[in-house]
Amino acid sequence: MAYHKGILGNGNNVSNGLLGTNNQPLVQQLATDSGVMAASAGSGASTLPQDMPKAWKEFADQTLKTFKEFGLKVDRTKLFPTPVHLASPENKDFPSMHPNMHKQWDGTDYQEWQWLLKDSVINQPDHPKPISWKIVQQEDLLAMKNYDRPVTGKGSLGHLKQAGLARSSYDLANSPLGAYRNRGDPYYLGVSTEGAERSSIIPSTPDITTPDITTTETFGGGAPDFRETSQTTTTKGTTTKGTDRIPAKQNITGHEWAHYIDVWASNGQGSLSQIATTLLPYQDFTSSMSRPTAHDLYVAWMNDDRTKHLDVVDNINTVMQGSKVNNPREILGKFYVTAMLNPIPLPNGGGMNWNTKENIARAIGVFIMPDQSQDEGHIQGIKDMRGNVIGAIANLLNQE
Repeated sequence: MAYHKGILGNGNNVSNGLLGTNNQPLVQQLATDSGVMAASAGSGASTLPQDMPKAWKEFADQTLKTFKEFGLKVDRTKLFPTPVHLASPENKDFPSMHPNMHKQWDGTDYQEWQWLLKDSVINQPDHPKPISWKIVQQEDLLAMKNYDRPVTGKGSLGHLKQAGLARSSYDLANSPLGAYRNRGDPYYLGVSTEGAERSSIIPSTPDITTPDITTTETFGGGAPDFRETSQTTTTKGTTTKGTDRIPAKQNITGHEWAHYIDVWASNGQGSLSQIATTLLPYQDFTSSMSRPTAHDLYVAWMNDDRTKHLDVVDNINTVMQGSKVNNPREILGKFYVTAMLNPIPLPNGGGMNWNTKENIARAIGVFIMPDQSQDEGHIQGIKDMRGNVIGAIANLLNQE
């Protein structure tokens, strides 16, 4: 059915924001460690792998908690409906060794980089493109704009550039789900040690009180009267104050999962982001003169055959008297259109980030972990979509 005017009302209002080396010392060790600190999951598993890295276990717990917040039932095994490889080198004690030809590199980051590279090759052996984990070198800094260039820590010279990476399964991005399942090429989702730490929530601890302790000692009497005497001593109890819950700094794991969902939900058509950014010819969002309206984009989304597979009903959560209470095609259409027209600001006053794929992933990361300490910069219109978008994702996951 073609979609026309009605739901969005005045298109102008919508567009205004209502929606809106050769040196590889760890190779032998990596071949052994890879299966310990990284795990694969797929639709055939009855539960998520027991050897999942801690960061990914915490991600699963937090995501299910978010679904529950909105009264949505999603089985834990459905978080990854197709084969994935979940990587994290967390808690590994990397030696501070670096290759002599790159003395400016951080040795620990170099060793972690080697681990991540090897792990990706082992678990996506036939992928046509190399993984993007890298150490920042001088030429990278020269290519970076000032607002992209950190002074210290991740992303600075000699350190790992990324906190997390998602590399799409070639088959998942280019084949309908039925054909994809017969191949089993895994989607790669990885976080670095820093990415795992940034995603981690430190739970609160309770006050601990030690009660008063009263003891009585009895002494035998001596000559001449041999009377016994007693002495009572009271040790006053103490209270150790508990600690408050500390939110995660940034939901890196949820961000990378959002990239996976973006590709998986496209049903072999690249990604929903690719669909959204090719709805109309000559879409130029950076130019106010040629920028399409939200209404035009939304109508195009609803009429595009590439999105019709999203027009589904969640038989577990959202059926009410035969009506489509939650329609992913409509909800995600509004979400993607709003993200395209309302970019997020780059750090250090570097302008606006018009990368729709990143805008969507950052938003979903916050939807899953709304109290993360880093503000991703989304407009209130996107923040207000949290419940609907979470419901739409639950709907799609429950189709599996």
